[in-house]
Amino acid sequence: MGRALEPAFLDRDLFFDHRFARAEDEEEAELEAELEWAFTRRIGLVVEAPLVQVNPEEGETEQGLGDLAVAPRFLLVDTDSARRRAALAGVSAEPLDASALQAIRAEIAASNMDAVVLERAPRMAIYTPPTSQPWDDAVTLALEYAGIPYSRVWDDDVLAGALSRFDWLHLHHEDFTGQLNKFHLSFAAAQWFQRLRHESVTTAQRLGYSDPPALKKAVADGMRRYVEQGGLLFAMCGATETLELAMAAFGVDIADTPADGTPRDPDADARLDWQRSFAFTGVQLEP
Repeated sequence: MGRALEPAFLDRDLFFDHRFARAEDEEEAELEAELEWAFTRRIGLVVEAPLVQVNPEEGETEQGLGDLAVAPRFLLVDTDSARRRAALAGVSAEPLDASALQAIRAEIAASNMDAVVLERAPRMAIYTPPTSQPWDDAVTLALEYAGIPYSRVWDDDVLAGALSRFDWLHLHHEDFTGQLNKFHLSFAAAQWFQRLRHESVTTAQRLGYSDPPALKKAVADGMRRYVEQGGLLFAMCGATETLELAMAAFGVDIADTPADGTPRDPDADARLDWQRSFAFTGVQLEP
């Protein structure tokens, strides 16, 4: 078959992976043991056993085994069902006999290539408003089309430390300065903008923040910690620069009056802390 999962070796191996996450009211540490056991060149087994410890600010520390995961690794068997599913997904597939399979392995070994072991699908999350539609974001649309599972997260989840459950985070077209992409300049009277503005203010107040810019700074800081602890983050369009600005301006007012009711700090450019950002530095704010 054209799509195949290939055990990378004919032996056994044991790996350990450690994760640590800190939320507002607790710390969580996870030590995961992963056993890879190849029975043949076609069939293998992967077993993952996580040990989790939760240390809340109040109350006793709790620890125990997390969800035990057991999964096979194998070359796909050529069946009518597999061919039908591939065709419905728009994926081309062709049967391979033993000699063809050996030829592919020899080509990989002789070239600047390597076999990719697809032993576990990454746990994916999309940061997107609860009211968004799949077609609002290109990555979400692609995942829906391909049938790839993902979870939706929003400000509540980030502040609660939920990002530690995911390997990969994609950012919706979000303005992390809390200024709603400054749509007020052209659409202040539009009904859809008034509704968006109301939802933004209501969410900030519900989560204990004075205004949307303050909330988004806290959310951006949560994402910064997620990346520092090994999470993968993909941002596109306006989320790229506004996330950097929100991190660098953690203690600085960079939002205009329509966003938080106060004018921007006139010395904001000089007060931005670019040690907190991922890549940007020396940015100058414009009105």
